[in-house]
Amino acid sequence: MRKLLFTIFICCLLLVNCVISQELTYKKYTIADGLAQTQVMKTYQDSKGFIWVMTKNGIAQFDGIEFKNYTKKEGLPDFNIKSFVEDRNGMIWTLSKSGISRFTGERFIYYPPVGIGYENIIFQQVLKYFNDHLWFIGNYQGKTRLISFRDGIYTNHSKNNAIIDSLKIDYIQQAKNQNGILLVTNNKIYRWNRDSLIDITPDYTIEDLASLAKYYNCFNRRYSPVTFDWNKLYMIAQEDTLIAPKAATRKGSEILLMNDSIVSKLEWKREYPYNSMMDRDNILWVSSEGGLFKYYSNAFLNFTPDHGLNENIWSVVEDHSGNIWFASFTKGLQMYDGEKLHDRNEIFEVRDEPLYIGAKKLSNGKIFFPSNTGVLQWDGYEFSDVKWVRGQTEIVYENSNTNEIL
Repeated sequence: MRKLLFTIFICCLLLVNCVISQELTYKKYTIADGLAQTQVMKTYQDSKGFIWVMTKNGIAQFDGIEFKNYTKKEGLPDFNIKSFVEDRNGMIWTLSKSGISRFTGERFIYYPPVGIGYENIIFQQVLKYFNDHLWFIGNYQGKTRLISFRDGIYTNHSKNNAIIDSLKIDYIQQAKNQNGILLVTNNKIYRWNRDSLIDITPDYTIEDLASLAKYYNCFNRRYSPVTFDWNKLYMIAQEDTLIAPKAATRKGSEILLMNDSIVSKLEWKREYPYNSMMDRDNILWVSSEGGLFKYYSNAFLNFTPDHGLNENIWSVVEDHSGNIWFASFTKGLQMYDGEKLHDRNEIFEVRDEPLYIGAKKLSNGKIFFPSNTGVLQWDGYEFSDVKWVRGQTEIVYENSNTNEIL
């Protein structure tokens, strides 16, 4: 069964169409916009639509207009916030290195970890809600402990289970049909239902897991961002056995946006990205070392010199094949083919002259680029000079009725 599912998944990969964009339209939020601190670690959207922003100096709640900050004064035990979750009653909970806190609507109430059996245990980033419990993991003396929380009481599930106590758990997830809990380690996957611990690790090779983890959202057929700067990537599909832990490749310059047929690459040239989230309106939020980035729409792309575009672009025109041409006053021509920019300055190897504002695609498919000495022509195959034009030319115009060119 697992091999069949993997074969189906690889077929899905072969159908993926990778589209490399330059940069989406975005707004950057920092302390100047009301954030408690600029180093943003993670974001979370609740059922009411609020965006919760986890920084290194507290939590911010964003209503789309302004930020409301919560710090130790509002009940947080520390500033090392790991994760958010909302229960079935709409209650907001957060996990910090000190334990669980509940949001009352005005402040946070902290629940000290009493009865766990360890002093100075440090809680980690995973926080889940299922079976009416909050589930998370903690670290004590180099070992990972599986903890649950309900009605103010912590329960240490590692304490009385020698096998769980020996595991180094990286991730937890409710199993299919609520049939226990999945415990994911760096090389094994277990299903635990309090009575037994079963190894359900897929029999894929490391190479299989690399492809599987990289494109897991394609299999799930849901639109989601993936940042390759996470320490781990997890592929969680309908079959429990398709959950695959995979160490992420460090590629700080790209973020992938995936749906069932397209993988779009978002170029990243700014501060170190920690995490990303797609909200209910399909708006991408990226948490970074230098602030919070909100990407509005993939309908608009920004092309800047940071992404290889020439400076001083004076004219933009589309050819009959859909390529976009950029004419620079100082740097010549570039062509964008939908994936990347190409320098097209072969005609300028023997001369150097500025290009002007009014480039035009004519009805016959040719493009006229005004220049300092006349007009440069592109016919879809090669460049040439328009012989009947002499001297500096700034604008090209074609009469739509007579096709007369001025």
